[in-house]
Amino acid sequence: MKGIVFLPEIHCISGTRSLPRKILAANDGRDLEKVLASAGTIQVIPREPLRPFHAARKAVESVLLAKGTRFFGGFFVDEALADAMNTRMDELKDGFEKAKVELINGLDGYIKAQIKDAPEWEDVIRASAPTKENLMEDISFSWICPPVDLTDPQVEEALKGSPLSIRIAKEMSQACRAWLAEKRVGKVKGVPGIYVLKGIRVKAEALSFVDGRFRGLVTALDQVISQSESSIGTDGQSAASMVVSGVIRSAADPAEILAIGDRGECRVSVPAPLLDMMEDESPVEDESPVLSHDPVPVSAWAF
Repeated sequence: MKGIVFLPEIHCISGTRSLPRKILAANDGRDLEKVLASAGTIQVIPREPLRPFHAARKAVESVLLAKGTRFFGGFFVDEALADAMNTRMDELKDGFEKAKVELINGLDGYIKAQIKDAPEWEDVIRASAPTKENLMEDISFSWICPPVDLTDPQVEEALKGSPLSIRIAKEMSQACRAWLAEKRVGKVKGVPGIYVLKGIRVKAEALSFVDGRFRGLVTALDQVISQSESSIGTDGQSAASMVVSGVIRSAADPAEILAIGDRGECRVSVPAPLLDMMEDESPVEDESPVLSHDPVPVSAWAF
C-alpha cells in the first residue's frame, strides 16, 4: 500500500510588531519591568491584504484532507492522486504568489493607510514596518511530497497503537460532529447535511486502498445520498432529512463509521411519526421525533 505524504510549508506574517517597552511609563513611577510581561503589539500593516495568506493555509489543509488523512505532520494520499493534488497545490500557490506581489507593490500605501487610522503612532509604525525585502523572505509557500509504503516495517511500527484506518474514521466523525454543532437559522434548501455525507464519501473512496471497510462505506453512503437526492421536492423529503440527520448522528462515532463499512449499509433509528408521514400526513414541525430502540437499514425506509 503505497502513498504520498504532502508536507506543505507556508510562512505568513501577522502584520503586527511588539511595542518597545521604553515608550510606556507608569504614572506612579513603578518599574513596569516588574508589572508587564510585554508592552503589547501594534498593527503596522492592515489585516485585509494579509488575509489571502492565512486563507491559503486553510485551503491547503482542506484540499489535502478531502482525499487524504493527517500523517506525522503531513497529509497522506493515494499515490494515484499525486498529480491531481500537485495541480491543486500549484493553483493555490499561484493565488498565494499573486497576493504576495500585490502586498509588496502596495506596501507603502498600506503603511500610509495604517498611519491614517492611528496617526499618533506614526513614528512607531514607520520604525516597525517591514521592508519589501523582508516580505520577500518572510512570506513563502512550498511543499515536498515523498513516497511512503505502509507495509514498510518502520512505518508499521510507527503506526502501532494508532492504525491509519482509525485516524481516518476519526476525521470523518469530526466532520459529522462539526455539522451537528452548527446553529442553523431559517429554512435549509434540499436535504440538510447531505453535503457532509458527500464529503465523507469522497474521502472514503480516495482512501479505500488503506482499508476495505471504506469501500463498504462508499456503498452505504451512495444509497443514502441517492435516495435523499431523489426525494427532494417530493413528500419524502422530510423523511430523507431525518435519515441523513440520523446517519450523521451515528457517524459521529468513529467506531460506527467502520461498522457501516463492515455492513455496507447505514442503519438509523426510525422516528415514530414516519408511518403517519408515509400515509401522506404532514409531519409536526419543531417536534423532536421519538426514536425506535432498534436501528434499521436505510433501505427499509422506502421514501
